[in-house]
Amino acid sequence: MGQHGVQSLSALTGATLDRLIADPGTHAVCRALMVEGQNVAEKLGVKFAIGVDKRAGGRRRRWARTRPRCCRTSRKGRPGSRIEALLGAVVEMADWVGVDMPIGKSVLALVRQRAEMR
Repeated sequence: MGQHGVQSLSALTGATLDRLIADPGTHAVCRALMVEGQNVAEKLGVKFAIGVDKRAGGRRRRWARTRPRCCRTSRKGRPGSRIEALLGAVVEMADWVGVDMPIGKSVLALVRQRAEMR
């Protein structure tokens, strides 16, 4: 899945990337975030050589039991800054170009709430 998607969900759940991908629910959220992010990028003129599912399949093999940095910093009580740079930036660009990102905005709100609770 996309960097902004899996890292955000990993920060929220504490799950490794392989577990996020293996679970149908979190896999669907990650895929939806990828589609939303691709829509934003395409509106900005970015062209993708391969589709979302093929990109996700290639990443799946590399991720194994990896826990992204934003999850590790979240566990140390410092969630948020990497997510703002990854997901927050994409959500902000979506607003600029008029692309709806309901999943991205929801996940970002949850990450921000978690950061405030620490």
